[in-house]
Amino acid sequence: MTYTLQIERSCFVYRPVGDLYPSDGCMSFTVEAAEELGVPQVLFWTTSACGFLGYTMYKDLVEEVG
Repeated sequence: MTYTLQIERSCFVYRPVGDLYPSDGCMSFTVEAAEELGVPQVLFWTTSACGFLGYTMYKDLVEEVG
């Protein structure tokens, strides 16, 4: 068996399906893929410090402006 054939088999043919698919919250297409494969999925919402402060201060901003 050639080295290239070994790589192809290990990468494509014998690759096991994972038990859980972690994903970023912005990549919602992975939800459909996990449902089709019957595998549970976890979405992580990774925000920056600026975005987090914006979310937490939004209510106060709306009350102050409105």
